[in-house]
Amino acid sequence: MGPELIQHPWDEHLLQAFGPSVEASPWGWGTALEVLNGCQCFEYLQGGQRALLAVRPVVREAGTRLDVAGLVSLGDRIQAEPMRQALEQLAHRFEARALAMTTIRPHVSAVARRIGFEQTGVLMIKRTDVLQ
Repeated sequence: MGPELIQHPWDEHLLQAFGPSVEASPWGWGTALEVLNGCQCFEYLQGGQRALLAVRPVVREAGTRLDVAGLVSLGDRIQAEPMRQALEQLAHRFEARALAMTTIRPHVSAVARRIGFEQTGVLMIKRTDVLQ
C-alpha cells in the first residue's frame, strides 16, 4: 500500500513542529509563519514513517510548480521510494508540472537526486549587515 497524505489546517502546534526545517532554510532567517507563508500542510504516513510536509503551489502562465518549503520527519527514517510517490501525488493534486525544493542538508539532496530531482542552480547569499 502506498503512502497516505492527510491535509491539516495550520495551527500554532504545526508551525512549531516545522522549527527544525525553518532553521535549516537556505534562504536565511525567518519565522515559521514567514518561511511557510502560502503553504499547505500535509502529514505523510507510511508504516512507521511519519513526516510533515509544507508545500506551496506557485502558479505561472506556463504552469504550476509545487515548492516543498518544509519537511520534518517525526517517525522512522523516511524511505526514498514512498516519499517520491507522496510528492508526485501532491504534484498531481495541485496539477503541478514540476516539484522544487531547497535544502542545506546533503543527505536530503542525495535522496532528492535518487528520486529524480535535478540541481538547477546554486543559492548564494551575501550578508550585508556584518563588517568585513
